Amino acid sequence: MSVIPTREQTPQIVRPIGTAFRPAGGPHAGAGMTGRDVMRILQKRKWLILLALAICLAISIVTTVLWLQFIPFYTAEAFIGIRPPKASALGTTTGLVDEAVMNRLMASNARMVQTESVLGEAVKDPFVQRTQWYQQFLGQQRREIIIGQLKKKLSVSPIMGTDMIRVAMTGPNPIDLPVIVNAVAQAFVTQRKQIATRDVNSQITQLQDKERTLRQKLESNQTRAGEIRQKVDIPSLQQKLDVLNVKLRTYTTESLQLSAEVAQARASLEATKQQVESGEMAKSPIILNALNLDPMYRSLLAQKVNTEAALEASSEKYGPKSQKYKDIQVRLGSIQKQVELREKEIITEQAAMMVGGLQLELAAKTQRQIAVETDLKSLNAEIGDLAEKLEQFRRLDAEIQDTNENLKRISVKLLDLGILVEDKPVEIQNEATVPLEPSSPRWSIMIPLGILLGLFIGVGTAFVLEFVDTSIKGPSDISRRVDLPLLGMVPHTDDVEDEIRDLRLAFMTNPNSLVCESFRQIRTCLLFSGPAGGRKTILVTSPMPEDGRTTIAMNLAASIAHGGRKAIVIDANFRQPMIRRLFPQCGEAGLSNALVGQAAWRDMVQEVEENLFVLPSGPLPPNPAELLGSDMMRAILKETSEEYEQVIIDGAPCLVVTDSSVLSSLTDGTLLVVRAGVNTYGIVQRTKDMLQRVGAHVLGVVLNGVRVTSGGYLRKNYETFYEYHHSHPGLPKPEETEPAESAAETK
Repeated sequence: MSVIPTREQTPQIVRPIGTAFRPAGGPHAGAGMTGRDVMRILQKRKWLILLALAICLAISIVTTVLWLQFIPFYTAEAFIGIRPPKASALGTTTGLVDEAVMNRLMASNARMVQTESVLGEAVKDPFVQRTQWYQQFLGQQRREIIIGQLKKKLSVSPIMGTDMIRVAMTGPNPIDLPVIVNAVAQAFVTQRKQIATRDVNSQITQLQDKERTLRQKLESNQTRAGEIRQKVDIPSLQQKLDVLNVKLRTYTTESLQLSAEVAQARASLEATKQQVESGEMAKSPIILNALNLDPMYRSLLAQKVNTEAALEASSEKYGPKSQKYKDIQVRLGSIQKQVELREKEIITEQAAMMVGGLQLELAAKTQRQIAVETDLKSLNAEIGDLAEKLEQFRRLDAEIQDTNENLKRISVKLLDLGILVEDKPVEIQNEATVPLEPSSPRWSIMIPLGILLGLFIGVGTAFVLEFVDTSIKGPSDISRRVDLPLLGMVPHTDDVEDEIRDLRLAFMTNPNSLVCESFRQIRTCLLFSGPAGGRKTILVTSPMPEDGRTTIAMNLAASIAHGGRKAIVIDANFRQPMIRRLFPQCGEAGLSNALVGQAAWRDMVQEVEENLFVLPSGPLPPNPAELLGSDMMRAILKETSEEYEQVIIDGAPCLVVTDSSVLSSLTDGTLLVVRAGVNTYGIVQRTKDMLQRVGAHVLGVVLNGVRVTSGGYLRKNYETFYEYHHSHPGLPKPEETEPAESAAETK
């Protein structure tokens, strides 16, 4: 391709005022894996999973066959029955042994089977020493090594829900196994019998000693109780104690009453003395009554009254200054002194009599109180002595009863232990026999194990491959990771039934194919994604080369042209132009010539189909990015959008060169092409971020090369499409319905 000179011009990256960048990612970015994704992975990798399953299953089968053929293992087992102890030996009275006690008993016996003493007795058995297993240790002098190896080989476990212990041994020699297992079981039974007999004899001795001690205590208590009965009549003692208690309550009540009376008498005496000292005694009723009853006091009062009358008469008759009046007055004073003297004498006599009476009363009550308290103390002492004797007797009687009960229990235990001496605590229920069939490997274990291992490896490998492969595979990856609208998907050419020679010209050569139907869906999504006037110039770009930009651009423009609208495709990929290769009728001149002013762009436009026009890229300029960001490019876009109803620009890959980033700021929208299975999340995210940083309006994503295999996307839709068209051959061709769609776009 020829190179043309151009004038240098710095590209102008224009961002619409007020346009804010959307943050990278979105509400779905980084969302967790859904159940649909899991099913998709399983369906996609089902052959890998089935292969791993088949390999592991084959390995398990071959391993089992070889194992059974060369080194099969046999298992010999014996069962030892454990007889539970009697309830009386455990201290219970229900007659039943508690389940927890029985479980502990079974566990302890199982551990006892594996003790060195039991295994040591087993290896001493001459039949065990003749086995091949024992012969391999003849060169070793230490007996502990043989016991340790036997302990490792031996399996001892209680059987839940039963009273039996399972003793088993696994090995390659089926003849030796029952000999060794039976020897171990017999050694355990013998030792357990010896231990049980020794323990029972020890318990019998302890109980007999305790019985003698209790009998001595019983005799002593009975002797003391007899002595008390001889001294005291126990039945009458209780009656006497009841009578004394009644008398005690009477004396206590009387003592309290006397205490109150003595306090009252003492208070009355003190009050009387205070009245005498204060002179208030003369006003008491007792003194007034004594004065009224005294004849001398009454005679003096009468004389006083007569003298007072005579004095008043003398005063009226002779006057207060007369001698007669004065004599009567003198006589009246003498009588007044006699009255007062007699009154004092009577008060003194009465006060002395009252005080003396109160003192006598206080003394009598005090003496009675002392006597009652003395009797009360004596009664308390007598009651305490009787109660102590009665309580002593009762304690002795209770001890005698407890001793008798203990003696009865000891007698029952001695009887039970006597029976246990003759009883067998453990016995062999089933002896081990020579096993006829191998115990391992088992088909019932190896086959499921191989299946589980195959599923684990297959599913694990499928998910590991899925997580390692970060490429975008389907629409869910777009919505979850990129957060951009999905405008449509184009199937991979290997998965469609139609024979398409060049997918870039699919709409021109195979307009009724499934691939073209995918482009019609993309066209429809663009139609209804916003107003038509805002999407007249659309840049088609992708992250990397060979993602299918030209395929999407040409087929999208062809689908629009088939709908009755004029569309032009401008090849703006100066690095690897494709339009001139697809349409040889186009000349070497193109967009680059128009950008440098060497020719008019209209002269280089070629009509390749009805309503479909192309403008090739022209010669490679030395500064493509500057030309694409120039005012001339902006003018060309404006003119083409006025003359054509849709302008599709086939741009260069964004992450390789900056041409598309510069050009995206001049177009109405950008269509991002992502190749399924090739472009990774990181590449698409970086492309999206780059376009948004320069102010590009990313309309959405077209997912190109989607596999339609089982487990992929669109399989059901594509099968339905072919079945529908094959079963209805009379249906109109897709392009026959496009004028109506074009009318909808115009509206």
